[in-house]
Amino acid sequence: MSAQDSWWIAFGFPAFERGKDLFPRPGQILSYYRKHTLRENGKHWTRKEVAVALGVSVWEIGNLENHDIGFTFERRCLLVQILDIDPRLFGVVRLEDVTQELQTITGEFKKQHIQPFEQSPDGFPRPGQALKHYRYWKKHENGSAWTQADLAYILGISEQTIRDMENRDKGFTFERRQFLAHLLAIPPALLGITTQEELLKASRVIHKTAQCPTIHTSKDVILDVAQCRQTLQVYQESNYTYGGQALMNSIYDWIALLRQELPHVKTETQKTERYELLIGYYRLTATILRDLQRFDDALLYANLAVKLAGHLNSDEHYAVALCRRGKILLDKANVLNDVQALHPARDDFQLALSLKERLPEPVISSILLNGGHAIARGARSEKERTQALHMMDQAGTIARKGKGEDQHAFKIDTGRYHIDKGDAFIALGRPGDAIRELSLIADNPLNRRRNAYRDVYLAQAYLKQKDFDEAASLAATALPALKEIHASISIERIVSIYNDLKKSPFHDTIEMAHLEWLLWQR
Repeated sequence: MSAQDSWWIAFGFPAFERGKDLFPRPGQILSYYRKHTLRENGKHWTRKEVAVALGVSVWEIGNLENHDIGFTFERRCLLVQILDIDPRLFGVVRLEDVTQELQTITGEFKKQHIQPFEQSPDGFPRPGQALKHYRYWKKHENGSAWTQADLAYILGISEQTIRDMENRDKGFTFERRQFLAHLLAIPPALLGITTQEELLKASRVIHKTAQCPTIHTSKDVILDVAQCRQTLQVYQESNYTYGGQALMNSIYDWIALLRQELPHVKTETQKTERYELLIGYYRLTATILRDLQRFDDALLYANLAVKLAGHLNSDEHYAVALCRRGKILLDKANVLNDVQALHPARDDFQLALSLKERLPEPVISSILLNGGHAIARGARSEKERTQALHMMDQAGTIARKGKGEDQHAFKIDTGRYHIDKGDAFIALGRPGDAIRELSLIADNPLNRRRNAYRDVYLAQAYLKQKDFDEAASLAATALPALKEIHASISIERIVSIYNDLKKSPFHDTIEMAHLEWLLWQR
């Protein structure tokens, strides 16, 4: 967790995990304060008592604490009140803490002969009136004010919902309050919130730190090798389809169990079985951490897999571990613009390819595809560019045979080949070829990950051709699926596309604001 992500630690709060909105996870906050806040009878709050206070079921409190589901703006404010939670953790403010700021804003309105906003039942200004006022002052390039239709498009909701927000103060979710304050430059206090930017600024002058808790798990059981292998296969498929973040604790348990049993197994066969499984779980952990952009942590596990595979008499396991590590290094180079990571990536792919005579075709295909991609990313000569595309075409030839998956969870088929080659064309400065390559991939409702990757790369290619409208549209189309599977690397590509579009003549359009809203919700 970086300092930028963890401003609450600088304020001396517990080391809560970061939530999707860059505030700490609200479920962890609720659970912590419920267990540490005493009622008048001297006892801690139970889930049932919190449920009664909120007027919900105990099951809903479980969803709040365990899955961060159901934290409306109103519930955040009420929980701050009953459990004495510091409102900054929930991104809200108490009226008494911002009264002076609101009076200053009202005074400025009066100087400009603007009618102050009416008061809501909670004592804050009516959010609908604030929204209407600041929307009117947001202008298009032609000088016209933003309309309710513009705002509806940006937020992906109906015009009637916008009218209800402005005229009846309905529909002001916490997420919308945060985004509208940012989009329309509404002073956050008018909407009853504080923003990430405000808290980060305040935390920079605070030097108090806290240590993240260490969680230890163990399993006092004898390993069932068949179950361990089946679980690994299920987790690999689940990670590909849905993302693997939720699997991490269970994966760590399996790793701990395998390492615990290894010193005690008696036969070489038993030891080899456990080494192979441990390598598989190391590779899966590295892949998930890579997807979360925790590259240094991912490389720790990738290095363990390579080292362990090197002790086995198996070129296949060694080549697969090298290929996985090379892919992490390649993604690190792409996302962080870390050119130095390309060199060890290319070395890994080259070493893995030297073993091809003893490898199955799906493994060879993956090495060729990723190795060619790495060469394309750092190509400096026509010879290197030609070599990169030739290697990728060799991978495509194997993929067309239809043997695209094996026990190592490689998923190299023609679609994956077109995806990677299209990205290589972008790296080589050939966006037109990239568009033609990527357009060969048909929509597949059973593979939303593949569809989203295609659209992200197409967006990058169209951006290179200065077709800003198409780039923004494709990025907005891909983003929801990428968020569902926690594909942080591809989401970061969209952030990069967004930042480039902000520097273009397209920067102040409602299409750009819509893309920003989608990114805001991640």
